[in-house]
Amino acid sequence: VGWVLIYATAHGKSLRTPEWLDALQVRLYLLLMNRLYLNSVSARLRVAWSPIIAHADRSWLFSCAVGVSALVGALMSISGAMPAPARTLPILLVGLTLPLFPFHGLYVTALTRVPGYLSVVLAMALPTAGAGALMYLPVHVPAELLPALRLLALVGALYASLRALAQVEIARLLAYASLVFYSLVWWALADAEAITPPLVVFVGAGALVTAALLLAYQRLRRRYGDLSLERMHGLARPMPRFATVFSLLIMAAVGLPPFGLFFAQIHALLAASRQISWSLAVGAACWFLASWYFFRMMQRLLFGPHRSGVRYEDLRPAELAYFAVLLVLLLALAA
Repeated sequence: VGWVLIYATAHGKSLRTPEWLDALQVRLYLLLMNRLYLNSVSARLRVAWSPIIAHADRSWLFSCAVGVSALVGALMSISGAMPAPARTLPILLVGLTLPLFPFHGLYVTALTRVPGYLSVVLAMALPTAGAGALMYLPVHVPAELLPALRLLALVGALYASLRALAQVEIARLLAYASLVFYSLVWWALADAEAITPPLVVFVGAGALVTAALLLAYQRLRRRYGDLSLERMHGLARPMPRFATVFSLLIMAAVGLPPFGLFFAQIHALLAASRQISWSLAVGAACWFLASWYFFRMMQRLLFGPHRSGVRYEDLRPAELAYFAVLLVLLLALAA
């Protein structure tokens, strides 16, 4: 409504609005735009839920319980007879590279345990290999498995979102955040019964932005050591080029236009659910949670007081050039 009124005013026209609409605008402004209210609500939610999420993140029992429950629910949701192992095993193998909960251990290990820039290569190569296997190899998803895949994908998106909220290590946060991306891919794939070109773009954009953010983290790690989000902050002033690049990558990661992940994400959410449903609500909620922890990571790294006694070194021209190439590729995926 606000954009319509602004557009009309810009063209010298005025639209008469009823009094109840004016009153509603005032109430919505006070409720949603006054940052005192928003800060208070978010602070209370964080105080209430952060200890619970942190405890669940440290507990191996929580991960095992969620994984077993998801597998049991997936088996119960399979329609008809159980497909033969020869038809299900390729899907499980693809789920190791294009991560599918609860078979995502290889992918998370590759991003968090593999040293150096090899983790950046694996962050790009593993999902690309999984998507390529679904496109070019004779990997057919049996119709009986589609409800199970849909359930595992939605549980995986929720699980990864909660785990990402508790992370203070950048590599682990990126691993679980990208697991949300690929869970939405599996969810859309279960509805379309095949991997479509927009889903391929989604996988490529998600892998590219994950690898780029992991590469930016490796540059920080090489300069200053393995520091967590709680110890590394205030980079915007001493490292303006890095701050600009990192901010643009975060914009791409949360799915803001004009980057390719936005258009592919919108297509995946809308194509996977032709009507309003609880699965669409779960997918949208995970997208909003991703916006929360990605922006929180950016805020912690770039803003606040910078550390004294640290010799900051901004991106060199060569480093800035290959980050610019990555950003151009993310823009090109929107074409």
